[in-house]
This record gives sequence, structure tokens and C-alpha cells, in this order.
Amino acid sequence: MNEKDLKKKFDDPDEEVRRKAVSELEVIDPDRSLELLDRAIGDNSWRVRKAAAEQIIRLGDRGKVIDTLISALGAGDNAGKRNTAVEVLEKLGARAVPKLIANLRFREQEVKKFIVDILGEIKEPEALPELIKALKEESENLRAAAAEALGKLGREEAINPLLELLKDEEPMVRFAALEALGEIGRAGGEIPEGPLAEALKEPMMRKAVYTSLGFSRNLKAAPLLIEGLGDRQRSNREAAVVALVNLYDCLADEEIKKYVTETVQELWVLELSKSLKSYSLEVRVGSAKLLGWLGRGEVTRNLIELTKENQTQDVAMEALIEIGKDASTALTEYLEEDDDPGTRRIICSVLGEIGENVAENVLLKCLKDKDTEIQRSAAVALGKIGSLPALDILTLMMEGEEAETREAAREALILLGKAFPQEVIRSVKKFLDAQNIFIRVDSLKVLGEIGSPEELKDIYFALKDEAHQVRRSAVEILGSKRLENSVDQLSHALADEEAEVRRAAAIALTEIGSEKALEALLMALQDQDVWVRRTAIRGLGRSHVSRFREAVKKMLSASSGVIVISAMEALAENEEEREFLITAIDHPDPEVAKAGIRLMENVDSPKVTKALNKLKEHPNKRICQEAERVLKNRKK
Repeated sequence: MNEKDLKKKFDDPDEEVRRKAVSELEVIDPDRSLELLDRAIGDNSWRVRKAAAEQIIRLGDRGKVIDTLISALGAGDNAGKRNTAVEVLEKLGARAVPKLIANLRFREQEVKKFIVDILGEIKEPEALPELIKALKEESENLRAAAAEALGKLGREEAINPLLELLKDEEPMVRFAALEALGEIGRAGGEIPEGPLAEALKEPMMRKAVYTSLGFSRNLKAAPLLIEGLGDRQRSNREAAVVALVNLYDCLADEEIKKYVTETVQELWVLELSKSLKSYSLEVRVGSAKLLGWLGRGEVTRNLIELTKENQTQDVAMEALIEIGKDASTALTEYLEEDDDPGTRRIICSVLGEIGENVAENVLLKCLKDKDTEIQRSAAVALGKIGSLPALDILTLMMEGEEAETREAAREALILLGKAFPQEVIRSVKKFLDAQNIFIRVDSLKVLGEIGSPEELKDIYFALKDEAHQVRRSAVEILGSKRLENSVDQLSHALADEEAEVRRAAAIALTEIGSEKALEALLMALQDQDVWVRRTAIRGLGRSHVSRFREAVKKMLSASSGVIVISAMEALAENEEEREFLITAIDHPDPEVAKAGIRLMENVDSPKVTKALNKLKEHPNKRICQEAERVLKNRKK
């Protein structure tokens, strides 16, 4: 198709014809196609404009592309053309910045504003000086746009010019400057509090000032924000609440909490409790956090109500825990009154974290609740509190039919065992002979957690249990303790009839990692289970002892591809031994050859190069391609 016919298509009434014509522009010279693309980005069809934008992005910054797009920013009433030009310039990014900056110096005000907006979205530091100059433009819209763009760049160099802009006569500009300062604070800049404190004198600006102070990363902002909690305007007070929390999150400085607890007045506490019902999620969250810092027990019920909302549940629980002892009485009363399972479960968890014995009786009652989740939360809470009276009930729960009930009891007994180890051990030992396999497993886990290394005889005895689940659990417990004294018992477990027990033993010996433990692992290299052998290879491969590494090298001739790859990976960790991988790449399993190529990629050795060249003739096409890729990369 010639250029003349192609141009005619751009006048066709059918938008599909025009859209296809845009994609056909690739056949003509880019400079000549630009004129038609300029028309197409102003087309009344969004599909044509989209196709034109894609073509211009392909042209990049060649020729007059960027100049054409900048000119399109002044497209008068053609908003579609203007918006498309903005979109393409933003996607061109840094490539467009020099010309955008140059045009910012002489274009008309409307186009300047679009350029400023685009520079803000691109966020190139190169634009910073010109954007700062734009803060002094005659147009208030342009000054505000420049402030917003500087906020998006997030550069500290813009802080002082923006602070000067707080004196601007136009409120819109001052608001834009405050928002930009907040954005720079978010990005890590520290904002001086003095000019912001001056701006607080203007009632209309206070909400925006408080927001900026919250991201100022300046501890001196805290007293100003605390004073804001007493502002007459509710919106200002709520902004100060959110800002205080933001300031704390930015600085993680406990001094802020100290300011709050020492300064906040009684009346403000009442207002904070009212704000827990605010329509704004940010305000509800912020109010809950501040009330937690203040430790006011009288707001406990308000905070409990806040736990019923998914978005505020966690922060309300944290606040209740922070209030601590002063919240315990109201929490226990609410627990007995409320019939909502979810709320009761949460209260049990909170009481456990607070750890006050005043909650013991009501939590004991909850152990008999028909809801298993409440039982679980109450059990764990009693374990954290260290409730010895709960021991008998928790022990009975260990015999429960439901796995969730037994799990809760096990977790609670482990916690309780930290305070009363001997009492818990005596209660749990009787389950080592239980008929139910999983009760035996759970009792072992409790003993493993709270028993001292000197009290391992019950764990050793469990290695002979008739159930492989119990034997495996015993092995895992011994492995978690990493005791040299357990190596002999774990070595015996390598001969267990069940592969999963042998695997657990191999993992445990690997974790112990002593010479004696690794000596035992040599036996596992002959195991019939491939995953036991693989675990043993990994354990032995970590050692620098020659006889263990020689044993791994012998695995390079194994018939199993999985084993060979494991041996290769273990040896590849030692740079000096990577040449040994050559012996394995002729393995009949193609996955072994591919793994070998990958592992030898960075080995600079004539032997390896020769082996890779040989693989270029391999009958497997993928192996050939992989070898060629590695050799090509080496030449670079």
C-alpha cells in the first residue's frame, strides 16, 4: 500500500479502518508517519487514539516525537488528544524530561501546567530546579501544580521553597504546599516545625497542617499535635489524632507516647472515645492506638466493640493489651455477658496477653464452652497466665476426640510448663501409653518442649513405639534439641522400617552436624529411599572433611537422577570441586545434564569448556541449546 492510499484511510468514517491504518504506519518513514499519528491521537475514537499512542511509544524519542506531543498539550477543546499526549509523555519518562523542561520556560500557562503535572508523574530529579522556579509563576493553578509535583519527587531540596509558599495569598496554593511537604516527609525528609506552627494560626489551614506535621519526622511536632487534640473543630481534632499516630510510626520514638500520657487532658479522652465511632477508618484506628497509650480502662467496652470490625480488630486488641490490668475487670465481665463466639474468643486471647489472674475463673469456665475456638483461646490464655488450677482440665482435653481440642491443650500445657514444669510433666507422662497414637504424639511434643536435656529418657523410649508417627515425632524432638548425646539414638533410627522416620533422622543428624553425626549419615547413603539418600548427601556436602565429601562424589555415578543432582549441588558449593561435575553430565537422565550445565556455568576451566562443547552434539535438543547458551555467555 502506498502512502497516499494510507492517508485516505485516516479520513474514513469507519473507526476500525482508521485504527488499522494506524498499525499500518510502520511501512512508511517514521518522520512522515508522525504527522498522521498526531492526527490519530486527536481522533474521536478512543480505540484509534490508543493504537496511535502505542505506535508513538514505539517511535520513542526519535525526531520530533516529543515536540509533537508537547504541542498536542495545547490542543484546545480536544481533550482526548491532550490526554493521550499526557499519557504517552509519562510513559516515555526520563527521555522526555529535557524537552519538557525546555518548553516549560516559554509555553503558555495552560500547557505549562500540563508539563508540570507530567514532570511530577515522571519524578526525575533533573526537573527539580525548574519546578522550584514554577512556584513563583503568576498563575495560582500553576504554583499549586508545581507544589504537587515537588511532593511527588519527594526531594528534601524542595522543603524550604515549599515552606516559603505557605505565605502565598491563595489558600489553594498553601494547601498544595502542605500536602507536598507531607509527601516529602513520607519519602524520608525532615520538615521544620516552626513554619508549620505559624500556619496553625489560620483556622482554615489547621487540618492540612496537622496532616503535614504527622509526616514531618520531627519530634518537636508532637506537642503541636497533642494540642490539636483539643481543637474546637472535630475534623481538626481527628486530623491531629491520625497525625500523632503517623508521627510515631515514622519515628518509632517512645517519647511521643510519653508526651501523650503526660499531656492529654481528661476532656480529650472523652472525645477520643467518641472518635472510635468515626466514619473514617484512619480516625478509628488512631483513636484506638492513643487510648491504648493512655491506658484508660474506662474505654475498654468501647474498644471491645471495635474488635467486632475486621478492619480495626487487631488495633483494638493491641490497645486493650496495652491498657493491661485496668482493662481486665471489664473484659471478664463482658466475656460472661456476651454470647458472640468471635468476640468471646478475642477477649480470651486478650486476657491471656494481659496475664492477670483476675481472669482465671472466667477462662476456666470457657474451657468447657461448646465452641472449640473459644476453648482453644481460653486454654492458651490460661497457659500464658500460668494457671495451675487449669492443669487438670487441660490434661483431660489432651484426650479429646477433636484434633483442634488436643492441639489447644498441647499448646496451653507447653506454656504452663514454663511456670510449672514438673507438675505438667507428671500430668502428661501418663499419655505416653495411650491407645490413641496422636495423643502419644501430643504428649511427646509437650515433654520435648518443657523437659530438660537430662530428661530425655521418655523420648528415647518412644523411638521404639509401635506407631511410626510416634517414632518420627520422637526423632524430630531430638533433632530440634541438637544434642550430641542423641546421635547414637538417631543413628539407630536410620534403620527404622518406615522411610519417613529415617528421613526425619537424616534431617536431625544434618542439623546436629557434628563429625559423629555425619559419620552416621554415611550409612544413609545406601538407604533404599531416594529422599533419605538426598538428605544425607546435603548433610555430608556441608562438611569440609575430605572423607565425607569423597562419599558425596561417589554419588555422581548413582543410577538415580535425583541423587546425582543432589550430589552435584552439594559439590558445586565448593568452587574447587565444581570440575567433578563433568563426570555426571553424561548421565542418561537429561535433567542431570541440564543441572550440570547450570552449575558449571561460571566455572572458568578448559576441562569444563571442552565438556560443554561436547554437549553441543548431544542428541537431546534442549541440552544442546543450554550448552550453546552457556558457551555464548562466556564469550561475552
